[in-house]
Amino acid sequence: MTDEQIKLIIPTEALREQFEQMVAEFRDAGESLPFPGGYWMDGDDFASYMERTINYAWGVSLHAGWVPGTAWWLVCGQRILGVCDLRHQLTEALLDFGGHIGYSIRPAERRKGYGTEVLKLALAKIRIHGISRVRITTAADNIASRLVIESNGFQLE
Repeated sequence: MTDEQIKLIIPTEALREQFEQMVAEFRDAGESLPFPGGYWMDGDDFASYMERTINYAWGVSLHAGWVPGTAWWLVCGQRILGVCDLRHQLTEALLDFGGHIGYSIRPAERRKGYGTEVLKLALAKIRIHGISRVRITTAADNIASRLVIESNGFQLE
């Protein structure tokens, strides 16, 4: 990690170019685009993404089965390192898989401790919504995510 401050910020037009570079990086890695707040969709433009992000936080125009949540970007200086999604409530499906917090680190920034950092910062943010008992899930075969979760003091079930 770097000496520069790493923090979570609300998505902003000011980092649009960085965001678009990250979208391309996920695509180049052959990965789906896990961007909270409506998710980045093929053919999207940045304005549409930002509108869905705002609607997501207010619980407006949500996809069926979705709950309100806040999208955050993990940044260091002017570089977006990853994304984070804080769901304000859970459905039965999210209790099983998804939980309160989802995150993804851009491919070029993995294995640098940013997953652990984004989860630590997200845990501080989620308390704003009055959530005291946090549920975090991962796929059974996702060892990296499992280590991130455990390093933040959670016990796997």
